[in-house]
This record gives sequence, structure tokens and C-alpha cells, in this order.
Amino acid sequence: MEIINSLDRNVAGFIRDFAKAVKIPDYVAIELDWDAWDLDQGIQAQCSRVRKRHYLIEFDSAALETDELFIRNLSHELTHVRQFMRNGLKPVGKHGWQFLNATFAFESDLDYWFAPWEVEARGMEQAGWAMYCQRINSDAALEIPLDIIKMLQRYLMPPMKLL
Repeated sequence: MEIINSLDRNVAGFIRDFAKAVKIPDYVAIELDWDAWDLDQGIQAQCSRVRKRHYLIEFDSAALETDELFIRNLSHELTHVRQFMRNGLKPVGKHGWQFLNATFAFESDLDYWFAPWEVEARGMEQAGWAMYCQRINSDAALEIPLDIIKMLQRYLMPPMKLL
């Protein structure tokens, strides 16, 4: 996998591990933009397709305030990369999206929160943070409830011994 911007070694390794776990192929280029001043208010990060096999993840400065916030946003947006590639996530018209061969229209902010691709991406934020903490041997991952770790482990993480 080509990561276009230079990164801290732990973050670059995390991106490779997380991308592999969610089945983003190695031939995909992911570009990171740290200074996305034009994001809509309240949006900390967003993912878009630049061209086939090339995706851009943009971060607002608010997404970079802490390691945890950054890794959670990064995990969320990497999940969208996979959804664009494997699940047919794409915009349709002005306020619609297609996902898993179904079309969704947003009539309210609540529709966004219950969109299946957003629910999945928010769950992967927690999984990504746990994976990153495991990578850097941090105890911060122990703050995650055991039942959530077990659930996410089935989808993302290699088998690990739980206490």
C-alpha cells in the first residue's frame, strides 16, 4: 500500500495493519491532507475518491488534537475507503448515497447517524484505537469494555488473549 504522505512510523504501520485487517488491497494509494480548511463545520475528517485506486482523507485541525482523536478519525475514514471499494459506497444526486446495492436519501441529520456505512465506520473507530494501542503497547486500550473488544475482535483483530 502506498501512503503518499510521510508519517510517524507507528502511524504508518498502523495504517498498513488496519488497511490489511479491513481488506484494503496493497495497490491502493491513500493520500492524507492535514490542513483541510474547507471541510463543513463540525466535520473533523472526510474521505473521497480521487480516481480509481486513489483516495484522499482530509483532516480538520480539530481531528489532530490528540492521538486518540486522530486514530479514531483515521480508522473511520479508512473504513470508508474499504466501503467505497468493496461495498459500492458512492454519492447519488445531491443528498443520496448508494451502499450495498441500496439507495439512501438523507432527509434529516438523524438519517445520517443511522446510515449503515456510518454505523460501521463509527464501530471501527473503537477497533482502530484498540489496534493502535496494542501496537504501541499502551494500556489505554484496556479502557475499552471487554464485550466490545470481543465483538470487534471477530471482525478486525487477530486472535488475542483476553483477561
